[in-house]
Amino acid sequence: MDKYVKRVWLNPDDCEATGSVVAFHGETERYKGRKDVSTFLEIADCGGKISLHKGHSDNMSEFINKLRLLASTATEFSDYLEKIYP
Repeated sequence: MDKYVKRVWLNPDDCEATGSVVAFHGETERYKGRKDVSTFLEIADCGGKISLHKGHSDNMSEFINKLRLLASTATEFSDYLEKIYP
């Protein structure tokens, strides 16, 4: 199985604050050698962390739709902020 792992720092290198995004899809080893497929997007900063995981009750299409909705909401919000803080 292919594995996708991407880690992105959200702040400049000279910034003391932390902020990151981690995207992951691939096989992971659970307890007692049991293999499982894990798919998630994690967003973190100094104040907290959120993880959007593909749950066992989600199919992949539903999870992709969640990611697209999250991305479009973040884009709309940043567009709005750019208009009022040019």
